Amino acid sequence: MARPLRIEYSGAYYHVMSRGNRQQNIFNKTTDYENFLKKLEYLSGIYNITVISYCLMTNHFHLYIRTNEPNLSKFMQSFLTAYSIYKNRNDGICGHLFQGRFKSILVENDNYGAELTRYIHLNPIRISKYKNTDIIEKVKVLKFFEWSSFSRIIGLNECPAWIKRNITLKGWGKSLLDKQKNYSKFIESGIIENVKENLKSAIVAQSILGCDSFVDEIRRNMIVTKYNKNQRREHGSNEKINASVTFDSLLDIVSIEYNIEKKLLLKLHFRHESRQVLIYMASTYCRGRYSLTELCSMLGPISLSGISGACYNFKKKMLMKKEIKKRIKMIKEKLNIN
Repeated sequence: MARPLRIEYSGAYYHVMSRGNRQQNIFNKTTDYENFLKKLEYLSGIYNITVISYCLMTNHFHLYIRTNEPNLSKFMQSFLTAYSIYKNRNDGICGHLFQGRFKSILVENDNYGAELTRYIHLNPIRISKYKNTDIIEKVKVLKFFEWSSFSRIIGLNECPAWIKRNITLKGWGKSLLDKQKNYSKFIESGIIENVKENLKSAIVAQSILGCDSFVDEIRRNMIVTKYNKNQRREHGSNEKINASVTFDSLLDIVSIEYNIEKKLLLKLHFRHESRQVLIYMASTYCRGRYSLTELCSMLGPISLSGISGACYNFKKKMLMKKEIKKRIKMIKEKLNIN
């Protein structure tokens, strides 16, 4: 299975997560949490990492960070190794503490940073224990949860200098007090909103959280860490990012290329070559942005078996007709597809 792609550059923002191996706890006592944060403070300074927010749960953690150099993988490797050594020695055990490699999502901070920090800070009330708890009690839990940056950002606890709350609070008011009050209300509003699903639907190729222009910019200026020895395993995710074309842009260009109205291209029983091209290219070059089910709905609707059969037949047709290949190449060029 292809790994999610690592994209690294100076000034990049990331949502970083990792879970305990086999869902085991990575924090069992207060000293575990404290040691984790101490190592985060120390190593973020060594690697020039800006820590924006965090939340430590029993068997996993979330970080929102900015790398001021293209060194996310190096930093996380050192950080997780350091904590694993402490934990194994302290508990008298050996073996992997974390489940596989860490997960990271590149974030467009200007448009998604606030939503992401809200998602991170809401984690403490997502456990089953608080499923049926009223909103007032949930707010209290969030504000006094010890192992989240939320209470520090809004001023309920002292905020150490290595947590850059100014990034989180930017744009929430004029004075620090106003910013903290408004941001706190924003977090509380997330209790009754489906924040998790909203963010999940915006992630492209398991690797990027941002608007269309941000994703397109990353796609055009791909920077993959040169230190990654397993780059070939990430090829599938690289393909997904290159396949993150919007359906509307594809529809527009196919319509222009064939001089056929868009409403005709979307008719289920329209048998023209242009519709075959649209179905094939949508299933090939839009999959980084939409699920097959979503594409089926956009294309007619058409069934999953219908879209699969159409693509199979069209591939055979392409082998016999060079003109179709040339037409698709022209469409790809207009869409900036590599």
